[in-house]
Amino acid sequence: MNASDTHSHYSVLLTKLSKCSSACAYQTVDELVSTGLVLANFYGERQQSLLQELFLRRLFFDLLGKVCDPLVGSVVQRICLDFTYQPLFALKRFYRTYHGKLEAYYKLERELRILSNEFLACKR
Repeated sequence: MNASDTHSHYSVLLTKLSKCSSACAYQTVDELVSTGLVLANFYGERQQSLLQELFLRRLFFDLLGKVCDPLVGSVVQRICLDFTYQPLFALKRFYRTYHGKLEAYYKLERELRILSNEFLACKR
């Protein structure tokens, strides 16, 4: 699969996730994250670090967006929240490797912590 097809597949999965039932949620989120990480790796292998970072951030924020979306079912929200660690840790590795600093990572981690606390408080 080339990069263009992978981008298309990522977009289809993201759209599918909005309409996904609880039964297919885990598989769809898992495939979305895998596809996103493959794309980021594709750019990393080609020394396109800006595109690699941008795609990891896109994946992270797409997952967070689904967590905060009231139109998405609670099962999908929970699964998306559980999967956010994968792009977050990939970003941590990226920032440590390319920038030698983790300030950008700490901002993302803080945002995730705040949003997850709000999400968990709403579900009680």
